[in-house]
Amino acid sequence: NSAPGMDGISYEMLRMLNDEYTEILIENLNERWRSGNIGKELKLIKIVAIPKQGKDPLDAQNYRPIALLPTLTKMANSAVLEILQEVAEKHQAIPNTSFGFRKKKSIHTATNLLVNEIFRNNRERTHTGVIFVDLKSAYNSVNVEKLTRILQATMVPEAVVNWIHNLLTNRCMKIQVGKESVTRVVSHGLPQGDVLSPTLFNIYTKELHKASHGGKTKIIQYADDFTIMTAGTIEHIQAELQKSLISFTNTAKDLDMEVNREKTKLMIFPKEAEVVISLNGQRIDRVKEYKYLGTTIDQALKFQKHANICIQKAQKNLDVIKMICNRSNNVRPEKAIQVHRAIIRGPMEFGASLIYNANKTTLDKIDKVLHQSLRKVTGCTRTTPINTLMALAAEVPSRIRRKYVIAKEMVKAVAYSVANRQQLTDTTRTSTNKRYSGQERAAIEYNSLVRRIPHVIFNEHKDCDIAINTEIPGLQGSKKEMNPLVMKQIVCGHIRRITKDRPHIYTDGSITNAKCGIGIVIQEPVVTREWAYQLARSAAISSVELTAIDKALKLAIAREVSRPIVFTDSRVACETLKKARKSDFVEETISNILNNCTFVEADIQWIPSHVGIQGNERADTLAKIGTNCERIINNQNSLNDIITELKTNMMEEGNQWYSQYSTEKGKTYYNVQRVLTAKMWHHKSTLSSKEIRIINRLLSGHDNSKYWLAKMRISNNENCETCGIPETGRHRTFFCNRYRRERQNCDISLDKFERSYKERDIKYLKAVASFVIKNKINF
Repeated sequence: NSAPGMDGISYEMLRMLNDEYTEILIENLNERWRSGNIGKELKLIKIVAIPKQGKDPLDAQNYRPIALLPTLTKMANSAVLEILQEVAEKHQAIPNTSFGFRKKKSIHTATNLLVNEIFRNNRERTHTGVIFVDLKSAYNSVNVEKLTRILQATMVPEAVVNWIHNLLTNRCMKIQVGKESVTRVVSHGLPQGDVLSPTLFNIYTKELHKASHGGKTKIIQYADDFTIMTAGTIEHIQAELQKSLISFTNTAKDLDMEVNREKTKLMIFPKEAEVVISLNGQRIDRVKEYKYLGTTIDQALKFQKHANICIQKAQKNLDVIKMICNRSNNVRPEKAIQVHRAIIRGPMEFGASLIYNANKTTLDKIDKVLHQSLRKVTGCTRTTPINTLMALAAEVPSRIRRKYVIAKEMVKAVAYSVANRQQLTDTTRTSTNKRYSGQERAAIEYNSLVRRIPHVIFNEHKDCDIAINTEIPGLQGSKKEMNPLVMKQIVCGHIRRITKDRPHIYTDGSITNAKCGIGIVIQEPVVTREWAYQLARSAAISSVELTAIDKALKLAIAREVSRPIVFTDSRVACETLKKARKSDFVEETISNILNNCTFVEADIQWIPSHVGIQGNERADTLAKIGTNCERIINNQNSLNDIITELKTNMMEEGNQWYSQYSTEKGKTYYNVQRVLTAKMWHHKSTLSSKEIRIINRLLSGHDNSKYWLAKMRISNNENCETCGIPETGRHRTFFCNRYRRERQNCDISLDKFERSYKERDIKYLKAVASFVIKNKINF
């Protein structure tokens, strides 16, 4: 959906081309690639000036120039980017503390690395000095010739270097304002808006990281945002930061870049100290707070301002929730909850690890906004107890969910980032009265889990030619639909065709009473060997199956088994491995499998389970034996296993809170719904939004009837005009004498209503809602 360039050709237009013209277009691009000459028409760039948020629109400096390249150029550059990123990761052309526009990295990876380090230094009673460096027109300052030499030194393929050099030199840029336009031919800088530019900038600026001189001094980069940080005594900070800034500035000059002194700021933690850092003979401003990558960092590390900004963003979005949930729009609650999670909950989880340190008043404000939104989504009223509201919305309290979000963020940081991994795995609790960041607390609380987090590494075997087959010719439909004997004959025939004289390896996994076992059978022409192992750690069955394949290949290598075919009845494991062949990064276990498959020239074939294949049946038996075997091997949990475990912990903690809260409030709904669920109770039902909101109010026992309006002091009379007792929605629907005959005709009763809800009898629930609507019972 991105905007087209000067030629007006959009992605939508290209999608409408028939096969003949698509082939012509692809061949044309390939010819340009082979020649290294992109052509003038694909280097004609339209410049659009985007105003910077919150800046004076009358000042030209407050606009960001965005380059709109021709769509064909963007398509070609996307393909070039894949090669460039692969080479950059393989040859470590981008430093570990550079996080911008890299797969599996984010602004949170950079922000948390900085903040966690400051928290640690504070606990050690050590000062931290941070310089937030601003580079003048960073992307526009890149010297194309110097960039070309750096790419060549980084072992980037010659064809890629030629393409990039040709793209960046003599490119025609046109900016138009009204009827006036200006055209320039440029051979300097990187076009902002091109997919290649961020990665090229990361590679170009690698030398700037050497300004840190090692030790406790670090340089953290996200795109063109740099921070120089160091720790120690005030005297050490003064000397080290000054030395590093001078080195950084000189290296930047060598790259044709200039540090902007006016926008470069200094912060000292944990409190103000007399540190003077100069640039070109002039002092850098020392500040008490700074907005870094969307997060306002304050000297006290309380993040009140950041939290309040997040709350304000969510509050502005409440009007959207109110609009889509009003009576005329009829948006179903399960659709509305998705919007809530995106525009209300999402902004208030931005920088969750930092918000963790906000005070109770601020955290209460977050809850207030969340609850306002959830009431609109579910149709609940102001008096509805929080536990009932959460259960109806299929949500957990923000305090518990925030803990999960932080832990998940921490797990991914450890898995994907070397710098964050080193920082977090060393975190230990020293004293209960010391302050920790949210991520550090998660690392301490889940200490045993942190040690199990798999390292995600660069995939050396991307696009390898290992055969991984998930189908067998002739097998159609599910196993239940086929005759077992016919299925066995088809599978046995296929095995004979593909193996011939090649060794067979059968693997299987089993889980019994939370114990995991694997079974392995290696069949060679002369001898058959068997193994059963128990796994040291519990894991999901797909991870167990992958561990079995991994161990089997290691055994094959140890016994010099050549060109085997590995048979597994786990289609999920096979699909995981197929997907891994196309991934830039993989977990260590998967990397080992791909590496060992390549080494022994192994193929992997899925086969159905329990159809009488002798090797498979034996591996299955061995796997079950393995669950209680004394021979135990270490296994690695997958990242999905770890995150699933965190989610399970969140739901368990949420349900503990729910049952405890329900001893005092929200007992009405708790009697029919004893646990919090992952999905709303009416998920995929045929109930309308209006019917769902009526039923939610009847289930909660809270509504806008006379009794509850009197409770809120909106009305003086709480009694039913017909019955003379407190009037609630439940009373009017299930007990009021005014509707006795209609109720009997429809067989409406509270007992049957609650029983139908527990059994999810949607037909009866719909009948109750229809009864309310037909008789115009408003509550």
